[in-house]
Amino acid sequence: MANLHCLPATVPDNVSQVALSLASTVGAIEISILLAIFLFGVLTAQVYVYFNGYPRDPWGFKLMVILVWLLDLGHTIAICHVIYTLTVTQYGKPELLAVPPLSFDVAILLSGFIGPLEQGWFTYRLYKFTKTLRLPFFCGLLSVLRLGGSIGLGIVALQQPTIHNYQKRLRWLIETVVVVGALVDVVLVIALCYYLSFWRTGGFRRMTRLVHQLMTWTIETGAITT
Repeated sequence: MANLHCLPATVPDNVSQVALSLASTVGAIEISILLAIFLFGVLTAQVYVYFNGYPRDPWGFKLMVILVWLLDLGHTIAICHVIYTLTVTQYGKPELLAVPPLSFDVAILLSGFIGPLEQGWFTYRLYKFTKTLRLPFFCGLLSVLRLGGSIGLGIVALQQPTIHNYQKRLRWLIETVVVVGALVDVVLVIALCYYLSFWRTGGFRRMTRLVHQLMTWTIETGAITT
């Protein structure tokens, strides 16, 4: 009952729309953040295995892995601050849900760099397999477009508009970034598996097992994230 005294007597219409259902706002964010933290743990384990299992890889690859991990670490810290702010600092103040915490905007911006960077790596692998530029160029172009759209979303978010205005103004760009990102992931997975399938041969079991393993890794790192 004490928390009721913290609420304003009247709440603007746009604020009441945002805070109408905690299950579809704070609840959805909390579930997503828990999943993201779990995936960051998986990423950390993968980075550890990589550096222990492939010490002779070029430093360019190693630096890219470190960069992805650092970006994901920053993203994880930002979203943890988001859920802390929503459930502790702003507890009992639903009117503040109209404008997300600044850390939420930082998370949007960081995620805009992580996805295209990873897709760029898969595009490079596709080029190494195909030795042609047509399909890798197509995937690379879409990744660059996604990067530009994500940076645009992040810059606008840093201006801290209300969720209602942000969605109203940029709904088309949000949907475009999501669709383009998923499309690139699907194309890369299908193309990589397709070209890897030509390497399978019944005469060399070790080669066949290796190709199957590469295809499995491709699906795990591409299709599941899609």
